[in-house]
Amino acid sequence: MKVIHLSRSSSLGGAARAAMRVHRALLDQHVDSRVWTVHGDGKGPNLKGPASGSDAKRYIRRLRQARRIMNLVAGRSENYRSLSMMPSDWSAKLRAATPDITHLHWVNAEMMSIADIGRLSGPVVWTLHDMWAFAGAHHVDLSARWQQGYPTRGADVPALRLDLDRWLWRQKRKHWRRPIQIVAPSKWMADCVAQSALMSDWPVTVIGNPLDTSIWAQQPKAKARRALGLDPDCAYILFGAFNASSDPTKGFDLLNEALARFSSTVPDVRFLMFGNARKMPDNLHGIALQAFGQVNDDRKLAQIYAAADLSVVPSRMESFGQTATEAMSCGTPVVAFSVGGLKDIVTHRQTGYLAQPYDTADLARGMAWTLEQMTTPGGEGAAMAARARAHVAAAFDMSAVARKYIELYQDLKGRQSP
Repeated sequence: MKVIHLSRSSSLGGAARAAMRVHRALLDQHVDSRVWTVHGDGKGPNLKGPASGSDAKRYIRRLRQARRIMNLVAGRSENYRSLSMMPSDWSAKLRAATPDITHLHWVNAEMMSIADIGRLSGPVVWTLHDMWAFAGAHHVDLSARWQQGYPTRGADVPALRLDLDRWLWRQKRKHWRRPIQIVAPSKWMADCVAQSALMSDWPVTVIGNPLDTSIWAQQPKAKARRALGLDPDCAYILFGAFNASSDPTKGFDLLNEALARFSSTVPDVRFLMFGNARKMPDNLHGIALQAFGQVNDDRKLAQIYAAADLSVVPSRMESFGQTATEAMSCGTPVVAFSVGGLKDIVTHRQTGYLAQPYDTADLARGMAWTLEQMTTPGGEGAAMAARARAHVAAAFDMSAVARKYIELYQDLKGRQSP
């Protein structure tokens, strides 16, 4: 079976990393899996970036042109949006390659246009990494407009500006006549698809993102801390994400507010952070901060998770919650808001703590409670770490996830056979 995955990137951001993990899981099961990208930022088996420098330059021109148009007609937005209107030749390339399955991942930032997606033929699977597919222009839309089909102009749209969400949603309805097999990485995302005005009658299957638990593994905290040059006797709280401090969806502002409320009886608490971020201070509300920057080495990142006593995921929304599974696989409990796919991953007071959405006082309580469990001799720490690891190993094992995808591919091929 030949499967071609389309992903804007092979390494930039959580969606790209998830797509590559699915690809590698399929390769391990002897599937002829290939990844096509427009951002030549990585190396790996069966990975194809831009065919030439001119291809890359054409893509950059499409991206810049779309951003100019979007800002001109709809104004700037602090939340990420995609226009996805610049035509490409992906449909023709796929027809020439004759895959058994075309598998879409995050194909935004002008990799593919809405019309390009509508022109795809043959069996198609689309793994959703955010809300864009069934919403308007925004990748995270916490309003209910996508459930209603954007019937009226948005109340927050400035006068004399285009309601870009409404307009793009109508373009999707116009061009997407044939339902696509959707994969949701969480029950929450599957529920969103079912509740959406655009995709409520499209087939949807829940398959979580896979993780190589041999890399993301428990190790003695003292050993991990020594390797990273950390004080083995301190307690550590960890936060990390792509665009860690600048993406409002990741909730660094909420974490910062929670840290201002944070009160712990545990001495010598320090804060660790990874991910590309704006220049950070040496401490946050009196808690010493060490920033690792962007970490692209999975084994080093696993070491950082293992060194921490807890990992906090303060996201406003997560379609899945990949940093949560990475942390828990390393035996590090997770404190998060009870939102999105994180509810599938974290079990309250068993493998971490789920705070009431956006209640920063409760997030602070969760950090203090989890830290106390992890650092008190004879406390629940060891049991929490073991439960966290066991849950990820059982639910998101690479081979198990790959088999679910293979079953879905075979079923989809059977449904579309003449």
